[in-house]
Amino acid sequence: MNTTLHRTAWMLALLFGLQGCRDGYPEGDEPLLPSAAEMSPEQRLEQLAVLGSDASPHQIWRYALQPGCRLQVEHRPRRWFSDAQSVEVGLERTEIRIDAVEDSEGEHFRVVARPGPPRTTADEVMLLDHGSWPDAVQFRALLLHLQKDCSDDRLGLDSDFARHLT
Repeated sequence: MNTTLHRTAWMLALLFGLQGCRDGYPEGDEPLLPSAAEMSPEQRLEQLAVLGSDASPHQIWRYALQPGCRLQVEHRPRRWFSDAQSVEVGLERTEIRIDAVEDSEGEHFRVVARPGPPRTTADEVMLLDHGSWPDAVQFRALLLHLQKDCSDDRLGLDSDFARHLT
């Protein structure tokens, strides 16, 4: 509990400290995206698709929400005639985590889902790889709001909503 309090205080201090920093933020008349909390479930899925198509220089990631609040994750290498790999992960009771990875290309971030309970590292599912820190944070926020939609039963996935977004 004490660690959580320290982490929260540190994050708030960082947030307020960076509030004046404008580097990398659009200026002028460019429209800003709404926050993940302000988006509809459909908009959240569309933004996941945008992040998944741009994040990695090596792979293209695609997402679809299936009945039962199951996120279908598909990724394939960015080369001709490559096979896609697909996996589904239930969003309810799933831990969404961001991991920093250091390799020959430098530091990048992964978003990982660990379904549960019980949660084991063998059950981890990669949701996004080679993202920047802002992309990983936004991706996780979108997923957390989709999880909330699942628990609030706002998705209505038994209808026509289960679809792929490219």
